[in-house]
Amino acid sequence: MTGLADVAQVAMGLSSVCAVKRDGTVWCWGNDRLIPGGRSEVPAQTALTEVASITGLNGSWWVRSRDGAARVIANDAAFPAGAEVARNEWGFHACYRLPDATMRCEGANPSGVLGDGRSSGDLRARFAAVDPGLCGVQQIATGIDQSCALLVDGAVWCWGAGVFSPSSGLLEDCRGASTTTRCVPRPSRVAIDRVLHIAVGPSRNCAIRDDHSVWCWSAGDPARVDW
Repeated sequence: MTGLADVAQVAMGLSSVCAVKRDGTVWCWGNDRLIPGGRSEVPAQTALTEVASITGLNGSWWVRSRDGAARVIANDAAFPAGAEVARNEWGFHACYRLPDATMRCEGANPSGVLGDGRSSGDLRARFAAVDPGLCGVQQIATGIDQSCALLVDGAVWCWGAGVFSPSSGLLEDCRGASTTTRCVPRPSRVAIDRVLHIAVGPSRNCAIRDDHSVWCWSAGDPARVDW
């Protein structure tokens, strides 16, 4: 792109794109509150400096500074020092791993994505950080209506909507973004083990096992995917 060079990282927003340069400045184009004047068809420098990375979150941005601090540009919420924030380009909540291998989730809570047994259909609400009660957390993955955590023992725990089948007996009536949903508002173990990595997408969740096989699921038990 003309006028944009020495880029370290690029992130997609709801209606804009932002790039972090190696000097720590952030340049964006499209329609966004970060852009001077709110709109630009070419990369425009924002007021952000000393930035290490940036991630889009439905009209907001997660910004991590070079000193390790992280915050959300939209409501100026701050994450604890040393927190590893899971990417979430579709949802309205954030989950992060703490240095002691526990985790917290905060933000909006449609379909019980925060993992504390409650749910709320108000996407504008921002609930304080809650502890889903998991220890030994190795990785976190989050999406629109679900959150998942991979533990050091290779087990996967998930909560929210679209994760477990009706036959699991775990589903409850929850408040979603626009209607009542069926969800699991507290962490429950997924029927898969020996997992090395997890990913959550808009329509299904996937895991890589220690034999390098890929398994995916959506409102059901994981099934092996043939590549």
